[in-house]
Formats: sequence, structure tokens, C-alpha cells
Amino acid sequence: GAVEEYIQQEPESGHAFVFFGRSRKMVKILQWQGDGFTIWMKRLESGAFHLPKSAEGRIELSSRELAALLSGIKPHRYYKRYSKKS
Repeated sequence: GAVEEYIQQEPESGHAFVFFGRSRKMVKILQWQGDGFTIWMKRLESGAFHLPKSAEGRIELSSRELAALLSGIKPHRYYKRYSKKS
């Protein structure tokens, strides 16, 4: 299936596999739960999900990062800036 072919992971691993539509208005999450697969889907009425950029086409997220992304929080990377003291 798509998980094995594109992500090269075992679907029965217990991880949640998240797929976004091209327009980023829809997300589907596939997860094995012991005796079968659970599929969760969310479609936005307006707007789009804000995804982090990835050159590989796949991203690993923590459950906290995924929850933030699904609730509409834009993913940003913050870098600390240091200035030299005079």
C-alpha cells in the first residue's frame, strides 16, 4: 500500500501515518490498533493546513506537533539570535 511504497514503513508499527491532499484542505491519518486499522479524516471548509517544508516529501512529527498542526497552528522554527556585547 501507500505506506509501504512511499514511506517505506510497516503500517502495523503503531505509528500514525498522515497524508495531506494536494490542496492541503484534507488530511487522513492511518494507524494500526492491534486488530485493525483506524482511519481519521478532517476536511477544512476554508483555508489550508500549514505544513513544514521538507525536501524528502515526508516529515516526522511528535504527537504534540501533529496536534498543533491539526488545530491550525503554523509550524515555525525559531532560532536564537545572539549579539556581541560591546
